[in-house]
Amino acid sequence: MKTKRFDFDFKPLRILTSFGVKGSVPGRQVYDSNLGEWTPDYTITPLVLQLSVSRQDKDEVLANGSINNLLTNVRFYEIKNGTKTQITASNADYTIETSGNNAGRILVNTNVAYLFPVTLLVEADYLDTRLNQTHHISESFLLVCDNGSPVQPEVELDIDDHTVWNPLKESDSVTITAKLRLGAAVAAYDSHLLFRWQKLRSNGTWSDVGAVEFEDYDCSVSNEGQQMSLTVNRRLMGPDLKLRCVALYNPDGTTSGMTVSDATPQRSFDIVRRIPKYEPDYGGVPTNIPPGCIYIYPEARVEDSDGVISNLDQEMHILWKAASNQQSGALSFTEIGHGMAPALPTKKIVNEYGMVLGLDLVDAGPEAAWLDSDNAYIIDSDGAILLIK
Repeated sequence: MKTKRFDFDFKPLRILTSFGVKGSVPGRQVYDSNLGEWTPDYTITPLVLQLSVSRQDKDEVLANGSINNLLTNVRFYEIKNGTKTQITASNADYTIETSGNNAGRILVNTNVAYLFPVTLLVEADYLDTRLNQTHHISESFLLVCDNGSPVQPEVELDIDDHTVWNPLKESDSVTITAKLRLGAAVAAYDSHLLFRWQKLRSNGTWSDVGAVEFEDYDCSVSNEGQQMSLTVNRRLMGPDLKLRCVALYNPDGTTSGMTVSDATPQRSFDIVRRIPKYEPDYGGVPTNIPPGCIYIYPEARVEDSDGVISNLDQEMHILWKAASNQQSGALSFTEIGHGMAPALPTKKIVNEYGMVLGLDLVDAGPEAAWLDSDNAYIIDSDGAILLIK
C-alpha cells in the first residue's frame, strides 16, 4: 500500500501584550516631605494595573481577541533594590487576580518611597491548542514617586558611586570635587557651606578624614575654604576604600555648630583595587636547548589593547615553573624562578621527553600599613608609618 501523509500547516499565532494603568488613578506619585503626603495616595484609592493579552490567528481557526481568561500560571513579582519577590494573595500591599477575564490584574494598595522606585512584573503562560505550543508572557511596570517638596540640597561628586582601579594601567592619585546642588543651581563656596569628607572605619562607623591617627595616609582634604575636594592615593588605600562627602549648609547663616545626621545632604562612594585577568606570554626561549646548556633566559610579556604592560613586576608576582615532561599523566610543576627576565635552570629536562616551562602571574596585593601583633602601627624614627606590600 502506498501512503502519503498530510498535516495542517498552521501559521504562528501573533500574541499581543501590554501591562498598564486601568482607570483614572495615575501610575506616578508625588511626595511632599513637609506634609508627609502622597498624591495620589494608593492606600486610599488603589492603583489598578491590568495585563492585557490578545491573539491574532491568520488561519482563523481560533477566534481573535482577548485571551486573558485562557492564561495559566499567572504570577506577580515585586522588584525592590534589585531583589525580586513573588507577590502572593497574603500580601496586604497588593490585591491580585490570577484567573478569569481580569487575570493579570493587580491593585497597588501601598505608596512608593521617593528615590526608591518599584518594578512590578507579571508573568503568565498561554497554550496554543492547535500546535500544543506554550507562549510565555512577561511584562513589567515601573512605579515611581517624584519629589513634590521644596528643593532639597544634594551633594554632587565628579566620581561614580562605585569605581574600579587597575594599578597596572591607571594613575595612583585621583581628586574628587564636591558641589552642593540646589535644583538647577549650585550653592556658592562661601561661609554658608562646608564639606566634610569621611571614611568608613573597620568598626562600621564614619569619621572625618584625618580624625584617626595614622589611618588616613591615603587621603588628603583640600585646605581651601569649604574643603570642596579630596585627593586619594589609590596605591596606598589597600584592597578597597569607602568614603562619603557630607555637606553642612545653612543658607541663613554660617555652618558653625552644625552637626552631621542622617538628614544631612551626603553622597558615598567606594573605590576597589582590581587587576583584570591577563594572559601571560614570554619570549627569549630557544626552540631547542643545546646539550650542556644549564640556563635559559626567558622574558615575561603581557599585552592588552593598549600595548605591552611595562610595570607588571610592580604589582604581580611573576612565577616561573617547570616540569619534566612525560609520555602520559599529569605533570608535576615546581617553581624554579621569578621576575621579568630571570635565569632559569634546565635541570628539569629529561633526555627522552624534555621539559615543560610555565609562567604564572599572581597579584602581589596592595601596599598597606605594617602592624605588629597587637594591631598597632609600626612607625619610624620620624613618626611616619611603615608600609609593606
